[in-house]
Amino acid sequence: MKISFLFVGQMLVSMIAVIIALYILDLKYLIENLQLISTISIFTALILNLLSIYLMAWRWFWIEQGIKFNGSSNSVFTYFVASIYNLISPGNLGGDVYRFIALKSESLTPLILTGKIFRERLAGLGSICLVGFVSLLLSSKDSFVYSDFYNLFLALGFLVSFVVLVFFFTPSFFINLFKPFFSLNNFKYFDNYFSGLKGGFKSNLIVLLISVVAFLIRVTSVFVISNSMGMIIPFYIFVLVVSLVEVIRFVPISIQGIGIREALFAFFLTSYNLEIEASYALGLVFYTLLSLSLLVIGILGLVTLIIRKKKAHKLNY
Repeated sequence: MKISFLFVGQMLVSMIAVIIALYILDLKYLIENLQLISTISIFTALILNLLSIYLMAWRWFWIEQGIKFNGSSNSVFTYFVASIYNLISPGNLGGDVYRFIALKSESLTPLILTGKIFRERLAGLGSICLVGFVSLLLSSKDSFVYSDFYNLFLALGFLVSFVVLVFFFTPSFFINLFKPFFSLNNFKYFDNYFSGLKGGFKSNLIVLLISVVAFLIRVTSVFVISNSMGMIIPFYIFVLVVSLVEVIRFVPISIQGIGIREALFAFFLTSYNLEIEASYALGLVFYTLLSLSLLVIGILGLVTLIIRKKKAHKLNY
């Protein structure tokens, strides 16, 4: 009952956010902005989003099995299928649960698998915080949405990025800090479960760079659509805006942030002298294409796993 009530609550938040946006916005002008977007830009943005998800799937594969190419790629397609569950769950939690159930084995025990999923989350959050902080440095204080608090955001951005990245590269540093407060007999082994790849700093750096590239490719899709609409906005501005929205989307208050993400995207962009209808239209198309990409690649992964399972079944007989 609690899960059902939570799901209904999140659905209501999404619906209310959409209704409020439609009430506030000039629908005629919103449609006019949507009509400016070319088919080519939509197709290009879709391809870029698919590429971004593909890179994140390989990021997961390397975190799970180590940076090598001779392992089973089933984990990649499992990651694809998890995208479907991400569509219907807050904060991508559904995809994490699916991977936990689908990939759990003798070699990937619950604790080890939990540690790897957590590390993937750290890689994603770390890359978003890092590029967001750099883009904030490149932004002018006067144009920032909260200009009076620009320095505060800068300090917070640096602090959060530093903590997340230190936790990603050297989790044992934080684990050792909290060991005295826990009486679990196996807590001393937690740093093994949450530690980085066997390759050390270099391997973890590669994973982080993959995350950064995947995120920047996703932001590029926004840039492509905005150019089609005639917007002249620097690329790093979109990096900052998408980073802020993504961090807020980690809070599971609605289903996949639907309604909230578009409103936040429009709110942050309007501080750069853009009309709210144009900003909302851009965010609406961007996140719709992202959802479509997750659905497409999820179906692709599901079909591939079914075909592989049937082939394996035939070989056994």
